[in-house]
Amino acid sequence: MKTMLSTTRPKYVLRGLFRWLLLVVLLSSLVACGNGNGPPFAKVDTLPATKVMTERSRQEYYVAQYFRDPDHDPLSFSASVEDATVATAVVEDKNDSITLVIDGVAAGETIVTLTATDPDGGEAEISGRVLVFERELFWRDDFDRATTDWSFNFNSFHSYEEMPGYLSVYNRYSYYLFQGVRNDNDNAAYWMVSMSVAVEEGSTGQLVGIRSQRAFRSPDCGTGILWAMVGEVDLGEVDSAGSNWVIEYRNCDDEGAGSGNSAAVAPIGEFSDLHLGVTFGILELYVGETLLFSQEVEVEEGWPLIHTKTGLVGFGGEEIEQWMYFDWAELWGVPPEEGR
Repeated sequence: MKTMLSTTRPKYVLRGLFRWLLLVVLLSSLVACGNGNGPPFAKVDTLPATKVMTERSRQEYYVAQYFRDPDHDPLSFSASVEDATVATAVVEDKNDSITLVIDGVAAGETIVTLTATDPDGGEAEISGRVLVFERELFWRDDFDRATTDWSFNFNSFHSYEEMPGYLSVYNRYSYYLFQGVRNDNDNAAYWMVSMSVAVEEGSTGQLVGIRSQRAFRSPDCGTGILWAMVGEVDLGEVDSAGSNWVIEYRNCDDEGAGSGNSAAVAPIGEFSDLHLGVTFGILELYVGETLLFSQEVEVEEGWPLIHTKTGLVGFGGEEIEQWMYFDWAELWGVPPEEGR
């Protein structure tokens, strides 16, 4: 009688096979984990709150400071805004640094979101508030006729007949400073005074421009002075040889000056449009669309963050009997209670 061979494997064989399969699974898992992707993560909870204006104002952030990738993968970045009618946000490569650039479009509030993506599609994002302010026109003077809106220093000689449509200031004394001050207080935040000015064709050593000052003297440090002028610069206290623009400010212990030569400044005898203002603590001087000077300034009793008095200013050089002209002036700003 033949005996059939049993096909039942010994128990130790099945146990060995099970252990081998388990080892394969564990090794596969380890390999998978070793080659897996760790997504980037944000190092902060939110972006800084951003304040911008609707013109001549933008905010920039270096984006690398906000994210980290555990695998040290190179990251790409993108930006979006919740309401594109209020602000725009783009990511630019500026001087080999990836930068988030936020511009204001219209007054309002929105949210900007910055996203970091690794090569495997892993993402991380952070968001932040954007507040956009829009300057309003406080006043404009075209100097078309005699006006009681301004007061002039005692020794000045001003005439509306020399050139119709202009406030014309006659320089009677050498090295003579002309000053005119608007009578009413302005009280504007995020302000900018714009003015069109010129000196007489052929004149020498003549300067004409804008002045901003406190409404009242400070008991601690006197009157704050901030002015900018164009023309043929020749001021002893400012190193300005060969310059056609100059700016100077004094605010208690904080003071500064700048000068230079720019093609944006019109030739002697032609009008230049000056724009002088302080926005978010930064003092700026533009001629036309060209930024000539930018510097952070310190605050004393709200000034110069809050513009209170607008002034006209001119400086006569060694030559006398020369004219300075003011075509128009205007103040743009935000009411202080809205600019917080």
